[in-house]
Amino acid sequence: MSGDQVQEAALDWLARHQAGLGRPLRVLHIGNIANNAFNNARIQRARGIAADVLSFDYYHIMATPEWEEASFTTAPADAFFPDWHSIDLKGYRRPRWFASGPLADCCRYLAAEIDGSPEADRLWERLDHERFVRCSRSFRAQAGLFRRKIGWKLAYERKKLDQRLGRNIDGPERQAQAVGGLDLAGLTQLWRERRGATAFPAERADIDYYWERFRHFAPLLQRYDVIQGYALDGLWPLLAGRRYAAYEHGTLRSLPFEDNPTGRATALCFGLADQVLVTNLDCLAAAERLGLDMDRVMPLPHAFDDQKLRDFALAHARLRPPEGTLRFFTPARQDWRDGDPSLSKGNDRFLHAAAQLAREGVDFEIVAVRWGRDLAASEALAEELGLASRLRWVEPMQKPELWRHYLTSHAVVDQFALPAFGGVTFEALALGRRVLNALDAPAAERFFGEAPPLIVASAQEEIAVGLRRVAADPADTAGLGARGAAWIADFHSAGRIMALQAQAYRRLLS
Repeated sequence: MSGDQVQEAALDWLARHQAGLGRPLRVLHIGNIANNAFNNARIQRARGIAADVLSFDYYHIMATPEWEEASFTTAPADAFFPDWHSIDLKGYRRPRWFASGPLADCCRYLAAEIDGSPEADRLWERLDHERFVRCSRSFRAQAGLFRRKIGWKLAYERKKLDQRLGRNIDGPERQAQAVGGLDLAGLTQLWRERRGATAFPAERADIDYYWERFRHFAPLLQRYDVIQGYALDGLWPLLAGRRYAAYEHGTLRSLPFEDNPTGRATALCFGLADQVLVTNLDCLAAAERLGLDMDRVMPLPHAFDDQKLRDFALAHARLRPPEGTLRFFTPARQDWRDGDPSLSKGNDRFLHAAAQLAREGVDFEIVAVRWGRDLAASEALAEELGLASRLRWVEPMQKPELWRHYLTSHAVVDQFALPAFGGVTFEALALGRRVLNALDAPAAERFFGEAPPLIVASAQEEIAVGLRRVAADPADTAGLGARGAAWIADFHSAGRIMALQAQAYRRLLS
């Protein structure tokens, strides 16, 4: 069967399975870094799946529905605790299928919502209030947070006293076992069944965090047909003895090979997953290195609604790059000095390559987003290279404004440290822009079925060659941008993402 036939068969299975259930398939997405769970659930809900998101104790601005969908003029000042209550969102209300706030309240709310309990409305309001308390800087919110901190401190001190007096002899493992969770012996036995002689990777203390909190998950997980955990959040269904999909978004690149609690817990989570959804093409090799059964590994494009990008391009067809001066737009985070493979973007290589172009007399400007650990170092390097007058910094922006910058640039410059790509590249491709980015073409062909038509570069001289290529054809008469948009439609569309996940769920439930 061809790739299209496999996807069509998966969607046919989904339709038949839901008909047999007499209701939509219920999927719980746990964890929401970079809105990956939110975007996946939104894609699935648009196609008939009852998908919910559990994003507990995490409030970062880029893990909120407002950042993805709302329209606003001024963003919240604190990215880690955004106060959306103080922002005019033009009437936007976050969807009821997205639960964000303290873990216990999120779990109770989703269970009540599924059960149709009138308690769901009260719990929804409570979640909203808890986010206000944690994120707002108003006196009322700070007073509420102060009272909660006193309560947390008293509970902590009481727990220590109970332990000293021998009142609480059950550790986290026993607490989880009391509500149906697997203990260390159960996890070890499962590992032997799945991985044979391979050594069990984790220690008891590595899982304490999950055992301590598992009681909140225990009553909720049984209400869902499929559970998809992002990064280490697959450990919750693992402790429940449930089959699950583990979703990596850079998680496998180095973490499971580190000898520390997080690394060992990562190896356990992905080592026992029934399906592993790999979203970074360079992480397929990491999955093999980890010794995963590759029949359980599904290459899956990042969650992404390509139709929204196509609609935006049509609605803004008048937007064009300027005539005369070339414009290179680089939204990548400024991070290059320590060479961390999970963080580095290779921005310095781009600046050195741009300096070569400047010495050759090419008329261009660089528009860069002002963010990242090495922002000051990038500013200093641009000054040293004589690029300061060509470099214009812009503040971080919402998606619509970001997309306008893509459409008004001759090329989008992403990153050059990893032979893979993420949101910047596939959104720019969807809008018909040329993109400079590092790429392992054979790995991309294995992952997608066909490598994307990028201007591939990694080293400084390769980047300079790519920039000259854009300069020689500013109007893109070669049609590279159009080929990129067509590639997205064929290999990175929301429909394909949906079908691949349906294929993974079929394996989970069979």
